[in-house]
Amino acid sequence: MVVAISVGACYDLRLSYPEAIKFIQKYPVNGIELLFAAPKDLMDFKFEKENLDYIKSLKFKSIHMPVRGATYDDSLVTKEVIDKASFIANQINADYLVFHPNTIKDYSVLNWNLKNCIENLNSNEYNKGFQTAKEIKKILKEHPKLGFVLDTCHMFESKVNPQEFLDLKEKINGIHLAVQWKQGERIRTHGFLQENKDQLEQIKPLLRLDVPKVIESDFYPEKVSIIKKEIELIRSFENK
Repeated sequence: MVVAISVGACYDLRLSYPEAIKFIQKYPVNGIELLFAAPKDLMDFKFEKENLDYIKSLKFKSIHMPVRGATYDDSLVTKEVIDKASFIANQINADYLVFHPNTIKDYSVLNWNLKNCIENLNSNEYNKGFQTAKEIKKILKEHPKLGFVLDTCHMFESKVNPQEFLDLKEKINGIHLAVQWKQGERIRTHGFLQENKDQLEQIKPLLRLDVPKVIESDFYPEKVSIIKKEIELIRSFENK
């Protein structure tokens, strides 16, 4: 089984990008997702040799394309962002690039020499049309070369039954793993699977799919001690 960690999970540890990669390197995972929040983050990025050597050694690598302030259309800015992402993808032999579909205005501008995926989004107003399995299926039918990365936290935020996404299992290239968790009376997102036994139970059929599982839980400093347990929990579904 491929278990990966998203660099974005390290945000609350206040690490630099190279430090975040080194932090992930301490854990028994065989994959990584390089997340770039905004186009500038991607354009400014350059590997340190140690980081690059580690990432190239992994079984699975993916790139989460910029979301904040990003629009993929027929423009020079888009071309520059796609070109830079393609350069990094070729450096590490990335398995796929994943986009938020509400940022894509023109699918023809993507680099189709690479595998491009979309993910289901959460229940925010500007994500309408990209939340349910039916909506995602329609996009995949319109663009048959696209792959799909299922985001479990977005799914629960949008109140979609996990069973619905099993109908798309042949198109699923990976799964972003996180659930909702309770902090006092407040419902928070991007929690560890072990923090919500009810939602964990609901996604067990998804955990048994033979696709990369990318941990997207927020690594708050006080939660670092349970990261290894989370990896073990995910791996326990191998061959079940």
